[in-house]
Amino acid sequence: MKVSGIKSKQRAINDAFINKLHVEVWQDGKLHDTGGVIESHNQFEVVINGMHYMKHAFQFRIKK
Repeated sequence: MKVSGIKSKQRAINDAFINKLHVEVWQDGKLHDTGGVIESHNQFEVVINGMHYMKHAFQFRIKK
């Protein structure tokens, strides 16, 4: 799912967290990590499988 707009992206990440959806981690248009379920997140980072990803440096693709 591709989402645009900061508030929409934050909402999508929170929805994926609440619903335990699988999330892939992308950087510069390339798959960085096959990801998993979001363990936690805040306004700056997302934690998936113990790895901390800064929101400003990575893109998160939610798999449905």
